[in-house]
Amino acid sequence: MATGTSRPALGCCVPVRRTSGRQAVSRPGGISAGKRRRVYTAVCNRSTGERHGTLNFQPGRLPRSADQERAARGTGGAGHETGLAGTAPAAGDGEADIQVPSLYHRLLEEILAGDLRPGEVIAESALGQRFGVSRTPVREALRMLEQDGLLERVNRGMRVRPTSAEEVLEIYGVRAVLEAAAAREAAARRTDADLAALERIIGSMSDARDAAPEEMAGLNRSYHRAIWQAARNRTLTDLLERLAVHLRRYPVTTYTQPGRWEEALEEHRLIFESIRAGEPDAAAELSEKHMWAARNTRLDMIRKGMNEANAVIAFE
Repeated sequence: MATGTSRPALGCCVPVRRTSGRQAVSRPGGISAGKRRRVYTAVCNRSTGERHGTLNFQPGRLPRSADQERAARGTGGAGHETGLAGTAPAAGDGEADIQVPSLYHRLLEEILAGDLRPGEVIAESALGQRFGVSRTPVREALRMLEQDGLLERVNRGMRVRPTSAEEVLEIYGVRAVLEAAAAREAAARRTDADLAALERIIGSMSDARDAAPEEMAGLNRSYHRAIWQAARNRTLTDLLERLAVHLRRYPVTTYTQPGRWEEALEEHRLIFESIRAGEPDAAAELSEKHMWAARNTRLDMIRKGMNEANAVIAFE
């Protein structure tokens, strides 16, 4: 019969007896008792994600240091505010922990506002000098923007992703599907409070026929987000928010076009009526048609050269 202590199976919890004030005893193979206890503890808690010391195992992820945990907490929530959140940067010297989140959002706003124009090449060294930081946080911020689809790699480094009619077709093609899904679920799940909110927005839109385009665009955003809220599908909302950010790269609102506001108002009203009547299929079909109409208007604007920056930022 074999003798000796059996090895614990992976995934089971191993009781750890911590010593106080004593140095860990070396074991064969060069692994100290203290280090082996930490490894066993991490393995045992991999499925639960519980944290022990500086180790933090979560399913599908490598353990992160305390600095990396702080970096993750610094970038986690703000990205969803715009619908975008890059992977938390690995912190090497503490500088990235503090500066990457704010640098990422400053560059994001400059891209969306048109200060960094489509096709413009971005140099890490120039950004570092401009913001007074080393190249490490600049590189991490650019990597996050690349993951968001706002930058792309070229031979000379990074550049702002160019706008194109092909991209408009892609964005609206995906958005038509997602908006139809949101309208379908809203028709099945809406509450009286959801209907009251949508009805108020429709009334405000009716009163805004002579409003400025930016006010129309704001009401439009409120209308669509009210439908997303009524759908009660967080994954769907997250995807739609991300697409909305990409559409902000085409800054001139379609409501600058004569007659488009009146058309959109009627389309919105019909979608609302279907949601209120609890007709998922009709709501989805009308929402999809609404997206195709917005896409066609956007393509006409691009053909006419009306996609300049420094204009009203909105999505339709």
